[in-house]
Amino acid sequence: MHVDLQGAQSNSQSSAVSLFAKLDYYRQILFWRLRGPGDVEAADATIREAREIVATFERETGKRAADSHVVEVGFGARPRRAFALTLFFRQVTAIDLDAPVLKLSDLPRALRVNGPERALKSLARHLLLDAAGWRKFHRRIASRFPAYRPQTARLLVGDAGAAATWAEIGEADLVFSQDVFEHIQPERLTSLLATLRAKLAAPGLVITRPMVFTGISGGHVVEWYETDVEDRTEGATAWRHLLDPGFAVNT
Repeated sequence: MHVDLQGAQSNSQSSAVSLFAKLDYYRQILFWRLRGPGDVEAADATIREAREIVATFERETGKRAADSHVVEVGFGARPRRAFALTLFFRQVTAIDLDAPVLKLSDLPRALRVNGPERALKSLARHLLLDAAGWRKFHRRIASRFPAYRPQTARLLVGDAGAAATWAEIGEADLVFSQDVFEHIQPERLTSLLATLRAKLAAPGLVITRPMVFTGISGGHVVEWYETDVEDRTEGATAWRHLLDPGFAVNT
């Protein structure tokens, strides 16, 4: 289920990147997706990750996931984790500033919320990869878990630090976020953390996994993505995002 919240603004940012550089980056992303793990493998990996999240939550809080509400902050263009978590949690809510394109009818909303460039990119990704990929992803999980109901995940488009957003959510037993907090400005992050503390049930848990951009695979350099870093011996300079003053990305 998708919900738009009034006043939500996209977090999309763009460095001073030329059109050629943007197209080349999109080309690299496309080829990485084509040679990377398939959607069946992604489904299995997402289930494994969901089990780890559940185990951590139940160990640290003493609560049962089946009785609890999990909120994911920053579900991204492909809310795989939110869908998988519906297998284990009583209620799943996920928030993102950008509207996902999970089907063609989502495009007008993405254009309105995300802007034309990101909406066009989402459309291309959907037509080239995701339309077929989602079918494989859901089919794989449903084959292992007949009770799988991804439609019960509530996807909110809004600001995770805004009071209006949490008025729609209520209290959370677990808040989970990955590769998101490093994109939030410090003053907004302080406000978000205060909001999370106020909305977290007792006992509750917040799990954040920020991308550490001083790592070799940080900085959105496709050649050094995690799936390739072990075999990388040539090509782009490692840590270019730290060493090259002219490095910029369209993100």
